[in-house]
Amino acid sequence: MRKLSELRVLKEEERKFIDDIVFHGCDKLESYCNNYDVELTEENKDDLLAKSNRLFNKPHIKGYYQARMEEVIDKETQKAVWTKEVAVQKLMNLIWGL
Repeated sequence: MRKLSELRVLKEEERKFIDDIVFHGCDKLESYCNNYDVELTEENKDDLLAKSNRLFNKPHIKGYYQARMEEVIDKETQKAVWTKEVAVQKLMNLIWGL
């Protein structure tokens, strides 16, 4: 059974924080700055990096990240299976002259 902390509802910024990482290839620091409207400077870089890591490692946020990654992996797996089926069909058509 999941812990209650993993079942907490995400805030919009938290959801976008993870979606930017999963779907747009942002790193945690970049996503944190974008979604929390913070300017990254040399002076605050270490502090923001720590904040982005703490945010990412909260159980409900990490759970959302893992769920989104599973979705991406499932979609990519389905694409690969479909592509293999199509390739086999095209090969058969070539062999039989269809």
